[in-house]
Amino acid sequence: MKLARLAIAFWLLFSGFEAAAETVTVSKRDCSRLIAHAPSADVAYKSGVDVKGRKVAPADLEGGGNSIKLLPEVLQFNININPVDYQARNALAAQKAATQKAIVANQQTKAVAQTQVTALTTQKATAVASGATLAADLAALQAVLTPLQTQVDAGTRRPTNQEYQTALAAVTAKQAEVTANTATQTSLTSQIATQQAIVNATPPQITALNAQKTTAVASGATLAAELAALQAVLTPLQTQVDAGTRRPTNQEYQTALAAVTAKQAEVTANTATQTSLTSQIATQQAIADTTPSLETNQTAIEAQQSALSAKGLDNTSMNVAAIKYDIAKNRFTINDQPLGSPALQELADACAKAGVK
Repeated sequence: MKLARLAIAFWLLFSGFEAAAETVTVSKRDCSRLIAHAPSADVAYKSGVDVKGRKVAPADLEGGGNSIKLLPEVLQFNININPVDYQARNALAAQKAATQKAIVANQQTKAVAQTQVTALTTQKATAVASGATLAADLAALQAVLTPLQTQVDAGTRRPTNQEYQTALAAVTAKQAEVTANTATQTSLTSQIATQQAIVNATPPQITALNAQKTTAVASGATLAAELAALQAVLTPLQTQVDAGTRRPTNQEYQTALAAVTAKQAEVTANTATQTSLTSQIATQQAIADTTPSLETNQTAIEAQQSALSAKGLDNTSMNVAAIKYDIAKNRFTINDQPLGSPALQELADACAKAGVK
């Protein structure tokens, strides 16, 4: 067939048309029509045979066509509850969760306190080392000042002497540094004790602090009595100084004033000690009370949960709702009611009034 068509084409091209000197143009499209491909019948796919004609299992699954369904038209799942003591079970579960959260918070508080103790201890070690250096510096400066001070006291060197004034100023400045360093160490020691109390939080620690506070209170009472006695001596002398009948430089007055001032400093320090001890006791007692209380509470909750389980009805189940999702319509329903329907809202309100959440 193909050869015949080609022969006709060439005959048309080179026959009598040449004699007439006419030009015949054959387009690519014409050629395509003349030599159109006609596949052999044996190349088409045949189910159940291979390329050599031998029988094989068909490629189509049983039933033919696209019989696979990845998803159903409507997805559905049910909500089931245990109706036996439902509200009690929920309440106990909530209480247990809250208790466990409080226990974790308490443990975190202790962990933070331990971190603080470590950091403060490092700071204190640095302050102690610095204090030792300052003490050595002060001793060296005092070694320079002492002979000069002796000369000034003996009248062989004037108080306005430059060398003496320089040495005195250096000692005074260094003493101020030493005092500041001592205050820093005292503050750090107090902070460490407070944080360590949180970490320890044990009854023996509270007992020890209570004993210290009792001693401090007794000491405070003694100091107050001593201060009153010293003030009784100072008061008439102060009256005379205020009236101008006794000089402020009078030895008896200066001695009484110094004694009262010193005793007032002791009273102030004692009061600060009592305040600090009271705070530490309160901190430790709060933590000591909290941990056992939380653990006791959790134990009680678990006991109540066990009592409910002992009824043998843990596996009781009741269907309370059927949730459906229509894929084609992209719609959710609860018990065949659309979300937000008046019926569902009424049910939700009723549950809320009954205390069900």
